[in-house]
Amino acid sequence: IINVMCEMQVTGVDSAVPYLRGNPGGGKTESIRAMALKNGDEFISCHFALKQPEDLGGIPQFTTFVNNGTEVLSTKWSIPEILETLIHMSEKAKKNKKKVIFFLDDIHRSGPFHVTALFELLSERKIRDIKLPDNVALVLAGNGSIKAGAQLTNSAIINRCSVFDVYTDFDYWSEHFALPHNINPHIHSFLKNSRYQQFFHEDEDIEKPWGSPRSWTKLSNLINLLFEKKNKISADKLSYICQAHVGDKAAKEFVAYYQIISKFKVHEIFKFIDESLHSDDSISETIDKTIEKTKSSISDELQFYALSHAAVIEFLQKSTKERKKSNYVDCLCVLLLSLEKNPKNPFPEMAISIIKELQIFLQNDTNSCYAIMNKYDEMAKQIGLKTFSEMLIAITQSSGD
Repeated sequence: IINVMCEMQVTGVDSAVPYLRGNPGGGKTESIRAMALKNGDEFISCHFALKQPEDLGGIPQFTTFVNNGTEVLSTKWSIPEILETLIHMSEKAKKNKKKVIFFLDDIHRSGPFHVTALFELLSERKIRDIKLPDNVALVLAGNGSIKAGAQLTNSAIINRCSVFDVYTDFDYWSEHFALPHNINPHIHSFLKNSRYQQFFHEDEDIEKPWGSPRSWTKLSNLINLLFEKKNKISADKLSYICQAHVGDKAAKEFVAYYQIISKFKVHEIFKFIDESLHSDDSISETIDKTIEKTKSSISDELQFYALSHAAVIEFLQKSTKERKKSNYVDCLCVLLLSLEKNPKNPFPEMAISIIKELQIFLQNDTNSCYAIMNKYDEMAKQIGLKTFSEMLIAITQSSGD
């Protein structure tokens, strides 16, 4: 929708300017940046309300002109830097027959001067009487709450916009942002659990940190870097840095989850499974042994969930060569089948959920995806459990879809 409205702007069709309004930290800027990147367009973001008057309007330059034979002092304005940048980007975009997305952020914080400048931009596509290039499209963004610093917005400005209230969705964030941007797998699996999704994008707070896609991403970047420097982070240190990013309650829950998922030595479980597969044990016997080996460490719903995601993390952290050498596809399928077969398993569709998640992680590695599904089906048939496709059909029928 936003892209179509931008196309309307640059082709001269009368169009409202899109204004994305939503809670801070929800990814409004990154969504539009990703849209521009996908289309090959140029993108520039400007924190409009933070700009000084001269940044938007230029600096007065004195000159003279003759009026009725008398030389009179006059004023001309320099071209503001933002407009100069837009002109250069416009020329570059034109060569590729593309457009420039001019993203004006934090509109809700606009004061009287900014409102005047914005009105000129929206109504006449000008800054200080200098026209925007034809291939520049405007997109606005802001927040609607007083906590985010919202001030009253001019009704004439709102009337020139289409105000889209935007909301965050974990599944969309997971697939389109978290996975491509290497969000820490422990954070990702924590937020994926329905009991913790309340922390994904909390109500904003002005006195303490709170969870949002932005704050979880920044926390993830720090944790990933700390893990690179040191294999393990103490619970106290992890709690301390989590509190600073997402607040006390989310930090407490995440650290507790991290301690549960970290206790599983999946590489040892996989090694045990591999040894059993290379012995005279049947698939059924190997799965029963795996249930026996893991039963002491998985006794409740959260532990089942944590072990399954610990297996995903272990699998993904290995290269294709390492997975093949250590027989990881077979070992993963045995572990998933052992969880499916375990009578205490509270998730009857755990295996299919994990395999579908791996499909997302491995979307550029179709060979690994097919290898996992085929091996799982082969083993499932041998012990009388539903295959991957049979589970999909059962889910479809039960949902009435």
